[in-house]
Amino acid sequence: MERLAFLEEGWPEAKEVEFLGVWAGDPPRLEPLARARVKRREEMGA
Repeated sequence: MERLAFLEEGWPEAKEVEFLGVWAGDPPRLEPLARARVKRREEMGA
């Protein structure tokens, strides 16, 4: 949540954020760890 708050301050127009992990190996792998997106009012039940 702390990292999402930081990103929200720096990029308020962003609609989606994806966190990626780099795994050691030969070759190294880049894989998605988590994704967060802005919910529309309709999706929140408002």
